Formats: sequence, structure tokens, C-alpha cells
Amino acid sequence: MNTVIAVETSDLVGSTKLQADHLVSVMKLLTQHLSRMQKTHKTIYEFYRGDGFQVMYPNIKDALRLSLSTKLFLMFEPSKTVHVTQSLACSEAKLPITTLNNRMDEAFVLSGRQLDIMSKGEISIHHFNNEASKKLMVDFFNRNINGISAKQAEVLYWYIQDDFPEHKHIASRLNMTRQNVNAQLKRTNADLIKRFILLFEQTTTAGKL
Repeated sequence: MNTVIAVETSDLVGSTKLQADHLVSVMKLLTQHLSRMQKTHKTIYEFYRGDGFQVMYPNIKDALRLSLSTKLFLMFEPSKTVHVTQSLACSEAKLPITTLNNRMDEAFVLSGRQLDIMSKGEISIHHFNNEASKKLMVDFFNRNINGISAKQAEVLYWYIQDDFPEHKHIASRLNMTRQNVNAQLKRTNADLIKRFILLFEQTTTAGKL
């Protein structure tokens, strides 16, 4: 039986240059984050090559939001920001999927191949077709995310994680003023990021891969 899934193949940027204790701390935090995601969204994840990891999203609608949450989490939660390169692909795969190692379904192959040719710290999305305008939209998305601060990443993380709540909700969670939350979200172009995520979710729900 086949079903459509999403697969993320990712590598930490510059992990070999991190101090050993910092890398251990980052990997522990990342494991905790991925484990929480596994419990809440029934994902499957595995590490490879020490600092690389792969995630299978059984519900493709969740894939972009959860991949972005991982990127933002690593920007603010460790003591020093860590960037991650992420290749996300949506396609059919044969069930059951219990482990990710050595899977050769199209989603796994596309995700892995694209990672090898990507710019470090960016996210690629093999979901829309290859129209130039849609590729340009993803390029703008990457440029925006890679230019934000750790604090902005934290505010944006909770904005996405809590399903785009009112700013007073985030202010209460992070012990900030609503004005400060509003300013941080404006600097990250959070309204456009929300529209980008919702577009991805709407088109995957409609089956427009």
C-alpha cells in the first residue's frame, strides 16, 4: 500500500567547529525536540553521520510547520545559535514505514539528493512544481529566516507552535510586553511566513503536489 508522506533530510551547519561540550548539548536538545514532535505528530526520526538527521512526516500538511519549528528552535534554545540545512520532499512511499535507514522511496531519494547541493542553513521544499516564481518565493523565505536574531526566532517559534495566537498570548508565555512581541514579529515578517505556511498546508490538503 502506498501513501503520500513528507521526508526531511537535514544537517547541522558547522558542527565540526563546535566545541565538544556544546555539540553534546545541542544534540541532546535536538533529540528532546524531535522526541516531542514524535509523540505529538507520530513522526519518525533517525540520526545519521553523527550530526545529520532525517524525519518522516506521515501527515504532509504538518511538514513545513514542523521543519521550520526545528530550525527556529536551534536558533534560540542552545547557548549559541546553531543553523541547520533542511531538504523537505513530498511524494508517495510504500507502507509500512518503521525505520528510515536505506529507504529508497521517491520522497527519501529527493530529500537526500537535494541536501547535497543546497546552500548551508537554508530549507528547500520539493512540493510545489518548479515554476520560477515559486522557487523565488522559497528563496525569499530562506533569506528572511536566516536574517533573524535568536530572540526573534524564539518569538516566531511560539507564534507558529501555538498556531498563530494573539500577541498577548506570546507576551504572557515569554514574559514580554505585547508591544515588544509585535515589534519582533514585524521584523521577522511573521504575517508573510504565516501565509507561506498556510499556502503549503492548503495545497497539500488539496493534493496539489
